[in-house]
Amino acid sequence: MAKNFSGFSKSFVILILVIFIGNNDLFAQKWKYYRHEVSGSIGATNFLGELGGSDQLNPKFYSTDYDFRATRPSFGLGYAYKIHEKMNLRLNLILARVAGDDAYTDNIYREVRNLSFRGSIYEASIQYEYYWLNAKTGASYKLKGVKSSFLSNISGYFFAGGGGIIFNSQANYNGKWVDLAPLNTEGQGLPDKDGNIIPDYKQNTIVIAGGAGFRYFLNKQMSISVEYGGRYTFSDYIDDISTNYYDNNALRAAYGDQSADLADRNILISQPDYDGSNVEGNTRVPNRSWTGKDQQRGSPLSNDYYMYGTVGFHYKFLKGRSIKPRF
Repeated sequence: MAKNFSGFSKSFVILILVIFIGNNDLFAQKWKYYRHEVSGSIGATNFLGELGGSDQLNPKFYSTDYDFRATRPSFGLGYAYKIHEKMNLRLNLILARVAGDDAYTDNIYREVRNLSFRGSIYEASIQYEYYWLNAKTGASYKLKGVKSSFLSNISGYFFAGGGGIIFNSQANYNGKWVDLAPLNTEGQGLPDKDGNIIPDYKQNTIVIAGGAGFRYFLNKQMSISVEYGGRYTFSDYIDDISTNYYDNNALRAAYGDQSADLADRNILISQPDYDGSNVEGNTRVPNRSWTGKDQQRGSPLSNDYYMYGTVGFHYKFLKGRSIKPRF
């Protein structure tokens, strides 16, 4: 009898240990029940290339180098898979509108250059997210009448990744928006000074993504986020500007008035006189050599960049409701 009782005791202790350890492991691994997530976002985009940014002729891609007047909307859809309690892999589909205008600057060369554009960017990308701060919405034990604080529902994360974009840029011509790529405004399809044919530029490119964000969890399955990020591209033609002015007469002969007129939009503006200008009364007449053949139109030394800020809504799917852990 004692032997049987001893055997029962051992079995009972083992059973309790299995339940206890298994239950703790269940709570420790509770994130695995919320691995799949979908999201939608809306935000604002700012472009930085030969057009856009500060008053520099060729702005660099610093996060502070932007112009609010060139801000345009963006929209996104996403799917995330949690690979670890603190790590996500996210797929993004984004439509971003971008714009830039020399009229937004006080740089005299850019004002005289007088170029502008608007564009659409279609992006598909993947990003790795690391959560340096995790929300505590899944506490195993909750006391009656005790509520979690606002801060306990907040997560913070960094992300990095990459993908590809397709873009199309337009300019306003006599009240109508026309596509710029087919107009070959920098002499594409025509010979350069060495006799080599200037190639068309591609309207797609690779991008590198990076940024950070915060989330507020409404409950275990729903959250809202604010995110700031940027995309470094491997193209310098999103705004249709990269190198030098081509012979405007040759453009007109080869591609017509639209190409020539949109390639060189030099204007006369009223400014005090300084070197390189001729004065007629109070009007400064820019030297035509500023925008003449082979003069600088853009710079191929740095590629285009765009940045954005978004607000997003996220929904996590619960795996196996019949075995939902109690927390």
